[in-house]
Amino acid sequence: MSHDAGPSAHTCHWSVPTLLMPWPYWMSAADKPWSCWNPRAIFILSSTEGCPHCPMWTPRQVVHGHEQAIPPAGAVPLPEPPPVNTPARRTATARR
Repeated sequence: MSHDAGPSAHTCHWSVPTLLMPWPYWMSAADKPWSCWNPRAIFILSSTEGCPHCPMWTPRQVVHGHEQAIPPAGAVPLPEPPPVNTPARRTATARR
C-alpha cells in the first residue's frame, strides 16, 4: 500500500478485518470482510463503498503491520451471552 492512497476501508484508522474481531463479530467475515471500529459504535460493513465519504474516516497511522489493525483487548465490547439455565448446565455446575 502506498502512503498516498486515498480514503478507503484499507487506509482508514478505524477499519479492522472482520476476521480479527472477537466472537461473535468474526463469524461474519466470509460475507463482510471489513468492520468499522470507531468511538461511536462497531459496524460490520456490508460494503466499503461509503468509506471514502464517511465523516469518521481518519488516515491509518501505521501503514505496515497488522498489529495496528487489531483492537486492544477489552476495547471491543462483547455482547452479553444469553442466560443459560438448562438442567444440564445446573447439573454440571453443581458437580464442581
